[in-house]
Amino acid sequence: MAPDRSDDDEFAQARKMPSVIGHGMLTAGILAQAVTRWVGPINVRRFKARFSSSVYPKDVLSCGARVIK
Repeated sequence: MAPDRSDDDEFAQARKMPSVIGHGMLTAGILAQAVTRWVGPINVRRFKARFSSSVYPKDVLSCGARVIK
């Protein structure tokens, strides 16, 4: 496991990061779970995520959705 994605704040801060970062797939999974709970698993046919910046502890995640009939 990469030290900047674990609980090693000292390692992250030595690299000018405010704290450890969340894995991209972790944040994508959290958002996918929110969408699945919202519309139901049978209605999710495709899910895409774009990693645009780092996610730190206590960050607030937001997502958008487009419903296509």
